[in-house]
Amino acid sequence: MELGQNFLLVADGLEISADHTSDGWYCLELVNEDDLFFKDLGVIKFDDLINEVSEGKYKLIKTV
Repeated sequence: MELGQNFLLVADGLEISADHTSDGWYCLELVNEDDLFFKDLGVIKFDDLINEVSEGKYKLIKTV
C-alpha cells in the first residue's frame, strides 16, 4: 500500500473513507447513505490504521 493512496474501509457495516495527509495521518470519514455527506471521525496514524485493518477492526474494501 502506497502512501498517499485513498481507500475505502468498512467497519460494522458502515462505509468509511480514509484520505492520506501530507504528515502521515489519515482522516477517516463516515459516508452517510441518507444524504451522501461525510462526517469527520478524526485522524489516525498510518501505522495504527494498518494495524487496525490487520486486526480486523476495519476491512479494506476498495482502493481509489
